[in-house]
Amino acid sequence: MDYQLWLQGSSNSFQPCLALLCSPYYSGNHSPESKISPFWVTPTPEQRPSDYSIPMDVKMAYIQDSFLTNDILHEMLLLVEFYKGALDLVRFQEPWNQEHTYLDKFKISLASRMPKDQGLCHVLEQVYSVLKQGN
Repeated sequence: MDYQLWLQGSSNSFQPCLALLCSPYYSGNHSPESKISPFWVTPTPEQRPSDYSIPMDVKMAYIQDSFLTNDILHEMLLLVEFYKGALDLVRFQEPWNQEHTYLDKFKISLASRMPKDQGLCHVLEQVYSVLKQGN
């Protein structure tokens, strides 16, 4: 809710801010494909400011782009480089379950959400290669 109010700025009208909850390694999800849950938070009534804000589930349809721009691909590589030294780094070569490593799970999750652009395969292989090196 704090982010929504911050993004609202000085405007007096309330506009919901869509948030995405992605927990790729949540143990309750037994599928190798990660779940992404969109939600937004309703503000409390003005007469009851001490109440908790309420998260609301959002139903949405995905429209997949046919390609990714070079800027987005470059940002993906920069993110991998930035986080590969993090203390909470995911060890991608370790097993996630009996059938898949964490890297397998990452690839499966991305595959269904990425454009089917032939040139993208090369870039994704670069990302996977960098992820492997971080372990």
